[in-house]
Amino acid sequence: MTWMQILAQGAIIATFFAFGIALAAYFNGKHIKAGVSEIAKIIERLERGIEGIERGIEEIGKGIEGIGKMIEEMRKDTAEMLLKMDERAEERHREVVELIAKIKTG
Repeated sequence: MTWMQILAQGAIIATFFAFGIALAAYFNGKHIKAGVSEIAKIIERLERGIEGIERGIEEIGKGIEGIGKMIEEMRKDTAEMLLKMDERAEERHREVVELIAKIKTG
């Protein structure tokens, strides 16, 4: 076997190895591409979910704001009612005191 034949056989073996490496790299790249594509889809779904959560939080905030306004109105109404009740109580007390004074004098 001459050195030229050895060199040719080495070149053939190297070609097979290179083909095997290229084939492995192709399938590995294909799997990586599929994985990246799947991750991109997952990220899109997560973003849509986060947007939905943000909208929900905004709606809750609006609801809480509405409840706060309602409570403030209830406080105002209650304060007005208590003030009127106090005025009426003073008036009734005055009437009772006057009635008692009339009964004692007369």
